[in-house]
Amino acid sequence: MKCPRCRCEVGNQSICPYCGGTVYISSGWNTTEYSRRTANTAQGSRRPPSETRNIERKLHNLEMKVHMLLVLQGGVLALSVLALLLIALK
Repeated sequence: MKCPRCRCEVGNQSICPYCGGTVYISSGWNTTEYSRRTANTAQGSRRPPSETRNIERKLHNLEMKVHMLLVLQGGVLALSVLALLLIALK
């Protein structure tokens, strides 16, 4: 049997040794009671994997935009230095 909170194998124990969550052994456990118990804990507020992937993708896109902006600013700086050198040599 697995813990519904952390998905660790707990065997026939009624309390998970890893996260302390209650493991309901009967087939009809009350999901509202479980969600009410875990709503205020860090484990109970985990995001679904799809939402986590979306956030990771957005952060990656933001990092890429910042990287490209720095490359563009470096190119503009290099061109302005070259322009100043050409003006100074004339």
